[in-house]
Amino acid sequence: TEEARRAGDAVTEARACSMSAVNAAAAGLPWDEGGVRAALDMFADVGDHKGRLRLSNALGMCSYFEGKWDAAVRHYAVAEQAARQIGRDFDAAGGAANRAEVLVQQGKVDEVVTAITEAIRALAALDARSLLSFAVTIAGRVALARGDYEEATTKLGEARALCVEMGEREDMIFV
Repeated sequence: TEEARRAGDAVTEARACSMSAVNAAAAGLPWDEGGVRAALDMFADVGDHKGRLRLSNALGMCSYFEGKWDAAVRHYAVAEQAARQIGRDFDAAGGAANRAEVLVQQGKVDEVVTAITEAIRALAALDARSLLSFAVTIAGRVALARGDYEEATTKLGEARALCVEMGEREDMIFV
């Protein structure tokens, strides 16, 4: 981050700030929220919309790791909207799936159904199997929370099959 700052490279500085914050938050360490917000402004100043959506997603992850779930939902929603505005369906579906995961954990399953259904549809159309397996897992968790065990078993089985097909054995244990 410092090297990019000295070089006057705002985009690289913003990306480095984002990665540093996510890594720190994932490790349970303090992260520089002010720096990340400044990085959002940097992306806005240079018109880097993709950078802004990714950084909003990073803010969602940092908030999630910190246990600030309402903030995580807001950041993921911002990332999702930003992705839609620039035609990045994959990123929008990813933001929706991330937001849905947090909402399910909060017990707000009724707020999840439309978002996760649309995300699954987009990811299937894009043949984005890795993220699709995550989204289908969330749909299975929604069914489980609603007490629909047959649908939960079906969705979690679909997610597991996608993981096996891709050779993502680590993800299989969660499905």
